[in-house]
Amino acid sequence: SVPSGVDTLTLERLQTLRSYKAKPDWDRRLPAHVTAQGKAMCAFDPVLAQRRIDAGLPALTPNSITDPAQFRAELQTISRRGYATATGEAVPGISSVAAPVIDTRGHVVAALAINGPPEEMLPASARMGGLVQAAARRLSKDLRPQYASDR
Repeated sequence: SVPSGVDTLTLERLQTLRSYKAKPDWDRRLPAHVTAQGKAMCAFDPVLAQRRIDAGLPALTPNSITDPAQFRAELQTISRRGYATATGEAVPGISSVAAPVIDTRGHVVAALAINGPPEEMLPASARMGGLVQAAARRLSKDLRPQYASDR
């Protein structure tokens, strides 16, 4: 996913056979505050976080964070931990773990996430957090320097 205004835009989604059968029907564009990808990007991009707060924190589900103070506290936790989680905040029955992809100049350009059912994701969130962080770091190292200078 990449930042798109105050939202996240999912550019690519790889699904397993099992997840395809479940076929969750979520949007490609969602408010940044309700997705692990968006929260991961906001935690490392204070301008994006403030823009999302200024635009409002609408509830998509009963689990969505709608309070700016709670959102800021969540972002502090994410920045310390290095990855974000979301459980049913955008889509009921879907949990996510995500880490930011940061370019060579220190700008957040994207986030990688693993999504699945809460009963599988929650017990393994720390392990999955490590996996998405490692993948995001590898992708960050592979970013071309000219991409960073184009910003």
